[in-house]
Amino acid sequence: MNQNWKGPLRLGAVLFGLYLAVHYWERLSALAALALGAALPLALGAVIAYAVNILMSMYEGWYFPQSQNQAVIKSRRPVCLLLSYASLIALVVLIVRMILPELIQSVTLLLQELVPLLQRLSVTINENQNQLAGLFASDGTVDWQELAVKTVNFLLAGLGGVMGSLVSLVSAAVSTAFTAIVSVIFSIYLLLGKEKLSRQCALVLKTYLKP
Repeated sequence: MNQNWKGPLRLGAVLFGLYLAVHYWERLSALAALALGAALPLALGAVIAYAVNILMSMYEGWYFPQSQNQAVIKSRRPVCLLLSYASLIALVVLIVRMILPELIQSVTLLLQELVPLLQRLSVTINENQNQLAGLFASDGTVDWQELAVKTVNFLLAGLGGVMGSLVSLVSAAVSTAFTAIVSVIFSIYLLLGKEKLSRQCALVLKTYLKP
């Protein structure tokens, strides 16, 4: 009897879950996005730990592997961990030094193209003087009040855009720095206790999964 009820109960649970997912899709998607954002530093930390562990295992094989000295045994993991992060940072610096000259060359080329662009802009303004006639009075003098209003509006609009971009840039920089710090801390935690975590994961798999 119990076996006969398992199929309908599972089907009902699946249908009810689909109903909730469709009916509350916006809230569920927002919650999922929040959960993914919170889990991003941990996932990035796991990726960093995986990359650093390759170097750390190599250094541990070189760091007096046959020594029975307690000082050597206790210092093996921290020293190899520091060496691994130093090697990774050196690799990143090397890549940046390879890319940075190309970036500087691109910026220089862009600045060189800026002067002809300003010249073409000046020509375009001269060719469209009729559209700018509203700034001048009927006797040919400049309407300073109209010019001042348009200049102030232009500056305020540009300042607002610059401030908005600056706030967005600072916010993105702070968020990126926080994510990087949390990721590195989590990766260090994983690497320092990787044997214990491995045993715990194996125990969970043996407990909840079939052979």
